[in-house]
Amino acid sequence: MVILFSMALYSQGIIIQKGQNAFSIGAGYNANEDVSAYGGNFAYTYDGLVTFSVNVRNASVDDTDLSSLAIGPSVTFWALKYNSRIPVSLGIGAGYEFDSFSSDALDQANLSASGSSIPLYAIFGGHFRVSKSVQIVPGANFEYAFTSMKLEDEAGNETDFTDNHGDLSLFAGFAFDVSPNMIVTLSPNVTFGVIGDGNDATTYSLGATLNIK
Repeated sequence: MVILFSMALYSQGIIIQKGQNAFSIGAGYNANEDVSAYGGNFAYTYDGLVTFSVNVRNASVDDTDLSSLAIGPSVTFWALKYNSRIPVSLGIGAGYEFDSFSSDALDQANLSASGSSIPLYAIFGGHFRVSKSVQIVPGANFEYAFTSMKLEDEAGNETDFTDNHGDLSLFAGFAFDVSPNMIVTLSPNVTFGVIGDGNDATTYSLGATLNIK
């Protein structure tokens, strides 16, 4: 079983307006009926048009000792950024994730397990300012990920698995301007597996991000 699913933090650059640069630090937690995960990322948005991010995540399968540690970069290009006339943002992006798996069963069988994922995604969000310092950003993110997993024994014999899947996420972002150069965002999220054999889980997430312009 490959424990690969996004932290839904790709959308953090959505709040940075065109022409602005910002550093972002984010953290998140997500869970479904089988897997729970927590992690974080560090990102930089340039000119409000492109967001570079490094993501780290630890996931575990419930009621087992199987877990994974993942790390990888992503880049999001903002084809459309919101302004006073058009309160809409649209981004497309791609990433890479490497997973290292661990469990007592793997150790006892003298096996090592690793996985990788290449997600392609699109993000759409609306922007509604409810006060001078508070903004609501509801939106959706569709991701299709090409994933693989490798089992290797002590002799170097390998067994490979692939598991491509697509997910649709709906999020409701809340952005708070705590100072002229600092924005804090909170983003509850629900993700539905829509493409792929056995990819029918519903995952609930909560992310928080500090953005410094």
